Amino acid sequence: MREIVRILEGDRARLTREWDEARSLNYELTALHYYAVNDPKNMPKFVPSTEKAKSDPARVAEVANIRARGNLIREALRAKARKK
Repeated sequence: MREIVRILEGDRARLTREWDEARSLNYELTALHYYAVNDPKNMPKFVPSTEKAKSDPARVAEVANIRARGNLIREALRAKARKK
């Protein structure tokens, strides 16, 4: 049961992160559009992001293990249900 809860929490965190990234992108696009339309001479220069994804490799491995374990349990339950 704990595995399922962790999988769901990880999925919710991923969706929240994707939502925040989309909101951030929309905000940046709005600011760039404002400069492009109203004041193109003062439009900020593009600066590439130097930060890489801040995902902890140990945490990523743990989530992968939990998902794999959940898949194995699901398949075992399906096989058991087929035998009945």
